[in-house]
Amino acid sequence: MNGRPLTDARISEALRAHVPQTAPAGLRERIVDAAETTTQQRALPLFLGALTEADPVARRRSMLIAAALLLAVAVASAAAVGAWRLLQRDPIDELSLEPPADVPAFVLSSYEWLPQLPPLALTWHDSDSAKGRIYVDRSGAVRFDRFTSAEAAEPASYRILSPDHRISGMAPVESEPVWVEQGHEAIGEDPRVFLRTVLSADEGPGCEMERDSSEVGNDTVAAGWRYVGLENVAGRPTHHVACAGDLWIDIETRLILRTQGPAVDDAGQPIPVEFTEVTEIAFGEQPTALFEPPEGPARISMEEYTAYICVRDLPNEMAPGISDCPSTGEAEATPPPEPSPTPMPTAPPDPSDCAVPSSDPSEPIGPLAWTPESLKGDWPAPVRLEPAGGGSVQPMPLTYLDPTGDNGSTAFPCVDIRWVTADTSEVHVRLVSKPPPEVDPTEQWIAYGVVTDEDGDGVPDWRYGIDNMPADAVEKGPPRRGWRTNLHTGQTEAGPGLRDPLFLNGGGFQSGLPTDSADWEPDATFRFGGAIETTQGSQGWGFELDMPFYTWASVIVNGRVVATDYAPDSGWLVATRGVRLGGTFLLEDPFLNLSMTVPEGWTTRSANELSRVTCGDLGRHVGPDESYRADCARVAFDVIGDPLEWVDPCENTIEPPLESRFDDFVTCVASRGREGNGYGGAIIASENVTVDGYRGKHFEYSPDTRSVGCPYDCGDVWILDVDGVLLMIGSLPTGDLDGDVPKKAVKAEIRQMVESIHFEH
Repeated sequence: MNGRPLTDARISEALRAHVPQTAPAGLRERIVDAAETTTQQRALPLFLGALTEADPVARRRSMLIAAALLLAVAVASAAAVGAWRLLQRDPIDELSLEPPADVPAFVLSSYEWLPQLPPLALTWHDSDSAKGRIYVDRSGAVRFDRFTSAEAAEPASYRILSPDHRISGMAPVESEPVWVEQGHEAIGEDPRVFLRTVLSADEGPGCEMERDSSEVGNDTVAAGWRYVGLENVAGRPTHHVACAGDLWIDIETRLILRTQGPAVDDAGQPIPVEFTEVTEIAFGEQPTALFEPPEGPARISMEEYTAYICVRDLPNEMAPGISDCPSTGEAEATPPPEPSPTPMPTAPPDPSDCAVPSSDPSEPIGPLAWTPESLKGDWPAPVRLEPAGGGSVQPMPLTYLDPTGDNGSTAFPCVDIRWVTADTSEVHVRLVSKPPPEVDPTEQWIAYGVVTDEDGDGVPDWRYGIDNMPADAVEKGPPRRGWRTNLHTGQTEAGPGLRDPLFLNGGGFQSGLPTDSADWEPDATFRFGGAIETTQGSQGWGFELDMPFYTWASVIVNGRVVATDYAPDSGWLVATRGVRLGGTFLLEDPFLNLSMTVPEGWTTRSANELSRVTCGDLGRHVGPDESYRADCARVAFDVIGDPLEWVDPCENTIEPPLESRFDDFVTCVASRGREGNGYGGAIIASENVTVDGYRGKHFEYSPDTRSVGCPYDCGDVWILDVDGVLLMIGSLPTGDLDGDVPKKAVKAEIRQMVESIHFEH
């Protein structure tokens, strides 16, 4: 070597000179390539180069000098970083592990610093085994996830507070996840401030966690907080402070990582300790998709979501602990009546009508208020949400019983469905209470209806309804309109809908409520097909309701849905021609309240009468306009309000006169059923009976179809004394039953039906 520095080129040249020419194939090329691409190690500059000296004494001396210089650089860098943080924060040194000099100011900073919170993700648990997750975006958006249990991997719902301070999120609706769009109203604070709804402690005088600018004496706020010690939570150093409760506050960000309630009550007695603790926390940018609407789930507006939870009195997943539902208020306590000197009979209580609430001028009008344009539109609230794939479909029973009190408000029994009956031409909805006869929709907007699924795919196709309208908007008849809406196009067709059928695009329906009188029943009726008389004779109209359907009732007050009921609440009913399922038959006001078990093959002929429509092949030939004539047996109920019309002809035959109305009436009926009495018919058997604990008399008449003496021409008659009310139950076999079904079997079936009667006491 001549002392010249060795460059990469010189080393490469030397290696070429020493590569043997007879080396294996390719070896020379590989060595040359390696030489050209491999750099040699250079000497470190200045004193650092001595670290590679072979002399151990020189190398140790150089290492000590390097360590001293590196320590000086580190101290200078730390001072610079500390100065920069002081410029960013406040004079409190958040990086110090020493106790804070001003504990109240340190506690107050846990809320004051929330709007400065950097992007992060954290998971928390509490003493009730609840679990949640929070994501903070750089934009200021915050997402709150709620889990059904501490073991759940996916959230059951979540809400997002956007940078423009609006709320959206995912929530369960009818057990299915639905995306709730942002509402029109916005929150007034930075979304990050709402972390305090999860991570907060019990506050009291001196234990405040934030200043109230409207309050005086802010200089003493949070004065009760005291320092406990330095502890780690979720791998982060925190200052533990205590007052009414305990807090563990992250030293750097001032984020509360653990809260704990007191261990004793005001009397000093031990109580379960409640806590919330952050178990995982990671700082850094969060995926944008976390704060965007997901693809796939159905979407509803915030107004629709609010209406849904208000009707069912459900918690608000979008704003926990906050309710926009209108308050129905509590009825004023009624003072007890003055004691009467003599006992007076008490009438059984009747369900109260829907009372028109007094409007509160200070309460803002909701988005669903009635306007003149409503005369042409659909019901403004959404239809019932359906699960993916559609709900179950069940054959229409004789009477579908719907739970009462499930409409979300006990103040509105007129939209609480009690039961439903239906065939392929008509749907009858019985309500707990009748609606007000003529109430303006600006005060109470009440609607009843039917939703149909024409193609059976589980998706509703049409919504039929009747609702109230202002009296001055009616040309004739009650102030009600009928309408139907195509749920796919949103087109609504409206008309009077009462008495005369609505002919809508080739379809039609007829609906109505009874007139306002003391004896009309609280119900709504919808007919979807039948016959009308024209100059060309009887003509059919409408269609056959042989498709899945459900019924609904709803009321809007002050622009908000305050009660809604569905029957069924989930799934669908479907009626079939001819064949009917058995079930429970209900009889209510103005009759006695009773239920009766009915076997398959019977259907309701009217509100107080049943028909047997499956008799041999009869059911296969029943059309929508023939259902009232095509039967082979009937059972009817009558309350004898004025027995004199029956007893008068018997006045001179009862000796001595009996004191009981029941005995008088039974004696009279028995006398009218004797041979040769001038009334025709003959009683061939009678017996004393008991039905559900009430005494009665059973008469069996001769099967002479020319007889007119028995109350139902011929058949079986039961007369019951139900707490002084006379109830007559009569059966009427019709046609030649023995040709298809033995008459004796039908009579035994009717007897079993009567024996199953149960009265509501």
